[in-house]
Amino acid sequence: MPDATTLTAAVAAAAVILLAGCAWEWIVNTVAQPVGARQQQPTLARLLALERKT
Repeated sequence: MPDATTLTAAVAAAAVILLAGCAWEWIVNTVAQPVGARQQQPTLARLLALERKT
């Protein structure tokens, strides 16, 4: 049976990994998605091309 120090270290490591995963998800959801959404907005050149087609 591992001693208390080993168990505490293992629990602390698991908590750090979990928090890092949550922080990564937050960064991806708040930073990366708005950047991608901005790139999908129609540019002036696309709008002019659509205007010429109609």
